[in-house]
Amino acid sequence: HPDGIAAGAQRMVRTARVIYPRPEMHAAYEPHFQRYCQLYPALAPVFHAAHTSTQTSTSAPEQQQQQQQPQERQCTDEKSKEASRGQSVLQGIVAPSILAADFSRLGEEVESVLCNNLRGWVHVDVFDGSAMCNGNLTIGPPVISSLRAAHPAAFLDVHLAVDEPCKYVDAVVQAGASSVTFHLESPSLRGLTLERLKAGRHGLPAGSNGQQGAGDPATGFVDNVEGARVLASYLKSLGVRVGVALNPDTPETWVLPLIQEASIDLVLAMTVNPGWGGQSLIESVLTKVSRLREASDQFQRSIDIQVDGGISSTTASRAVASGANILVAGSAIFSRGRAAPSKDARAVSYANAISAIAEPLSKKGYAVQ
Repeated sequence: HPDGIAAGAQRMVRTARVIYPRPEMHAAYEPHFQRYCQLYPALAPVFHAAHTSTQTSTSAPEQQQQQQQPQERQCTDEKSKEASRGQSVLQGIVAPSILAADFSRLGEEVESVLCNNLRGWVHVDVFDGSAMCNGNLTIGPPVISSLRAAHPAAFLDVHLAVDEPCKYVDAVVQAGASSVTFHLESPSLRGLTLERLKAGRHGLPAGSNGQQGAGDPATGFVDNVEGARVLASYLKSLGVRVGVALNPDTPETWVLPLIQEASIDLVLAMTVNPGWGGQSLIESVLTKVSRLREASDQFQRSIDIQVDGGISSTTASRAVASGANILVAGSAIFSRGRAAPSKDARAVSYANAISAIAEPLSKKGYAVQ
């Protein structure tokens, strides 16, 4: 291939279908499955007696195999239940962050990074100028809606680095977000209830003045966890995947209850302070990533662990070795295509950059999307 082996391989492979757990379908199926489990012991002898009488020519080994099939189906159903709870095998994913894209041709930039995988991930940072994103201002629901219209199969991974995520969740979901991640440090999570959320009474607590969380990251987020649980449940009811983000200084211990009870699908460990692209990875966060992976394994939860900030072909291997399976990369992808002479040349450059970042995921044994 004239553009290199990696580009040639990318063009030879396509994703035919990607299936994600759907909590609402699991909830609808669960009562029927439980009823089936209750009735099966009583009905099994009747079923097998009738089956044996009509299949007299069936050999004994074949009859034994047929009798085992309901139990095998039950095991399969149990596996399906586990998958719907987030127990599926993890994928390795590189999510290009459009924060580093050329906004003068954003549609073309997204098309270029998706050219080899129409169902690929695109990381969308929503910053509203609040303290959570250090005053930076990016994009909102209208851009998400435009991206969804142009790329109906893409996985739009929306990161709400905002003080008041409840203000935006309905709008970004309606715009077409596939996954919504909010910060555990968001001060509006304190005291949040489902009633307040639905009534639109979810602003900043009195006296917070936009300060993140409730003070010291080591002790101050105890009240935020219950609010995060409420918001995560609400988002799942809207049919999207849910992530919780942790800033570099926030200990992983605050999110462990949400992992253990399967309230969330993803933990985003920020490897830089949110707000600006092009920062260097904070190496100490990788220790947190390791502890998150160890905890999720201990809880038997196959949760996605995402890292965002300073990820490149150089740092990706360390992030993956620590336990991350989703790598958000912005500058390491988009900066490589700035000098490309054409759209096609940019697409090749982006494909090569994504392949280089994904290589540690493949070596780790992940099925890379």
